[in-house]
Amino acid sequence: MNRGTCQVDANGSFRCLCQRGYTGDRCDLVDTCGSYNPCQNGATCVNTASGYVCQCASGFSGINCQLSGPCRSQPCLNGGSCYEASSNFTCRCRKGFVGDRCETRDPCASDPCGENGKCRECAGVSSVQCVLAGRDYACTCLKGFMGLNCQDPDPCASGPCQHGGSCLALTPSTFTCTCTPSYSGAYCQQQSPCYSSPCLNGGTCQPQANASYGYSCLCPTGVQGSRCEQDERLCLQNPCQNGGTCHTVEQGRQLVCTCRDGWGGDRCQTNVGSCSSCLNGGTCYGTASSFVCRCRDGWGGDRCQTEVGLCNVCLNGGTCYGTASSFVCKCRDGWGGDRCQTEIGACSSCLNGGTCYGTASSFLCKCRDGWGGDRCQTKSACATTVLMAAPVTGQLLPLCANVVTAGVEIDVKPKSACATTVSTGHLLRDTFRLRV
Repeated sequence: MNRGTCQVDANGSFRCLCQRGYTGDRCDLVDTCGSYNPCQNGATCVNTASGYVCQCASGFSGINCQLSGPCRSQPCLNGGSCYEASSNFTCRCRKGFVGDRCETRDPCASDPCGENGKCRECAGVSSVQCVLAGRDYACTCLKGFMGLNCQDPDPCASGPCQHGGSCLALTPSTFTCTCTPSYSGAYCQQQSPCYSSPCLNGGTCQPQANASYGYSCLCPTGVQGSRCEQDERLCLQNPCQNGGTCHTVEQGRQLVCTCRDGWGGDRCQTNVGSCSSCLNGGTCYGTASSFVCRCRDGWGGDRCQTEVGLCNVCLNGGTCYGTASSFVCKCRDGWGGDRCQTEIGACSSCLNGGTCYGTASSFLCKCRDGWGGDRCQTKSACATTVLMAAPVTGQLLPLCANVVTAGVEIDVKPKSACATTVSTGHLLRDTFRLRV
């Protein structure tokens, strides 16, 4: 065969003389060994029907006896090729296998994700994507596709959620929108009633269709009110003692204790005794012998015994007591007059312990007993100083009244030698009658 030459001997036997490159009894084998001898490292090459076999010398291995290090044991599996690197080796795997020794079938070799996604092997990977897939591979889908193998259209691809809402695909045809706090609705298309942040003091606003304003406020502990406007957190530790009731003012920045009868102090810590001397609903503070009455609106006096009514005729921040026809104004510092209309400033011109009212240029002195004169400079035999109840707007007038008896009327003449003083709202020009 293969153009070999047949020779017959005297006994009738034959042999074939083969052309170069062939061998065998009938020249039917390719002479691989004789042509280029692929066996290395002193190995013996033997032709076979399928090719050749190398018989390696000691210390070598491999198809061509080319291996003498870590690859000698042929560590690469499933047809993988071994390559030596110093004292170690690497395996180059055939398509469809992965792993350091090509020991694992590659689940992505069949391209299960198609052209709409990218396949990744899940062996030894604990990512959420692999856990959800529940297989030895997971697909990362391109935008617009979903499904285990990226085979379905993604309903969120068109961006149906408005105003910054987040879209989550449930099925190839359904989705849900998670809206920002300022919007609500299936597509986040409606401005939320919580948009203006109506809940105060750290309250959380929750849209609620059946609520009065379309929302409700979830308040922190210690805060209450429809908008969490009542901050009582300062009262959580019950700082008020002896049964006092705690509440806050100034939007929760300060606490106030309302004490039970017989107790006082900023924390109701002081036993002040009890009293019941205040009339017309006034609240009594103190004891039976020493008390202060806090009167209800419309009442005055040390025991709340006087109905003062209401008036609003006092100027420059003065406080009005009485009615529109009968009133007294309590003026702010620096103001005087029956309606607090006069800026009186301050003065210091009165002598011998006298009290000065007015300014440096226009003043009135109220003298101590035994003193008189416009500046209280004169020692007087009169022992009584008479001061009219009207607001101080007049002038000093020495009066002639050595003895003044309560409940009687006396004649008073201006510019007398006596030291008793009278102040009125009008300038005295003649003798007048004063009842004390």
